[in-house]
Amino acid sequence: MVAFVLAFVVSPAAIALGVIARGQIRRTGESGNGLATAGVVLGSVFTVVGVAAVALLASVLFKAIPTLYPPPALASPTPTATAPPPSLSAADLARDLSGQLTRGGADVHDATCPEDLQATPGQTVRCTVVFGDGQPADLVVTVTSVDGVSIHYEFRPEADPIAKALLEPKVSELLSEQTGSRPLSVSCDGALPPVVGQEVDCLVGTRGGTVRMAVTTTSTAGGRVSFSISQK
Repeated sequence: MVAFVLAFVVSPAAIALGVIARGQIRRTGESGNGLATAGVVLGSVFTVVGVAAVALLASVLFKAIPTLYPPPALASPTPTATAPPPSLSAADLARDLSGQLTRGGADVHDATCPEDLQATPGQTVRCTVVFGDGQPADLVVTVTSVDGVSIHYEFRPEADPIAKALLEPKVSELLSEQTGSRPLSVSCDGALPPVVGQEVDCLVGTRGGTVRMAVTTTSTAGGRVSFSISQK
C-alpha cells in the first residue's frame, strides 16, 4: 500500500518499496501483491515521465537563456578611412604644361585641360595649347609613374591644322617678310593640314594682279605647323 501511494509522490522510492514488498509477500504469503506491483509499475512510469519532463525543461531553458540574457555586443572596429588617390587638377596641369613650354622657348598664349590627371600609370589626358601667334596644338599627357602623392608624366605635342582664318594673315605676313611688300589680299581654299608635304592653294592679290600660290607644310615639330610658299 505504501509503494502504491509513493508512486504518485516519490516515484523512485515507490519502486524500491514495491520491490521489497513483493519479496516479503512471497515469503510470508501476505496479501497486497497487486498494490506492490502497481506501485512498482506506476513508480517506473512516473520516474520516466519525470526524467523526460526535466530533460525537456532543461532544453527549453538552454535555448531561452541567450534570448533572456544576450551576451554583450562586441564593439565593431572603426573602419579606416581610405585616402583618395592623388590627382593633378586640370588647372594645375595646364599651368605646369604652359610653364614647361615657356621654359623651352615657346611663346604660349593659353593652355587648357578638360579633366584632372589621375594617378594611374598609363592614364592620358589631351590638353590644348594656343601659341602666341594664335596657332593651336594638342598635348597628349601620359602618366609614367606615381611616387606617393607625386605624379610623373610626359607629354607629346600633336599639331592641329592651321585654320583658314589664321592661315591667310600668316601667309600675308610671310610674303611681306620675303618681298618687302604686303599683299593687298590673301584668300586660301581652306585649312593647312598638319602633315608634311600637304598643301593648300591661296590666291594672293598684288598691285600687279592676282597670283595663285601653293602653301606647303614643311614641319610639325613641337606641335607647330611651319610652311613654305611657292608660286604655281
